Amino acid sequence: MGYRAGPTLDGIDALSVQREILISGLERLASLLDGHGNPDSSSTVERVSHEVLHDSALRCLRQWAEDPSVERPAVAAVVAVEWMNLLDRLVGRLEDPVAEAARAARVPWWR
Repeated sequence: MGYRAGPTLDGIDALSVQREILISGLERLASLLDGHGNPDSSSTVERVSHEVLHDSALRCLRQWAEDPSVERPAVAAVVAVEWMNLLDRLVGRLEDPVAEAARAARVPWWR
């Protein structure tokens, strides 16, 4: 058995960039909860591009249609796109509550 690298899919590089954006957003939220950063700053968490994710998934599926040997990687990429979409929505929904919790944590407990 062992590990074997399969064929490369066309949309994978774009997915890697979007993955890094998603991870960065989650790390920023975690950092705010950990007391680092300013919850009142105007900078918002960078969000993934749903258009890029959608286009990448379509490219993978089209490649699968032309080359059946990329079935598993293509399906894995489409599932990854769905997860990234869901996690990005979660990041968006958590931005305000995290900022509120971070502001509350800065208030001395004796007040």
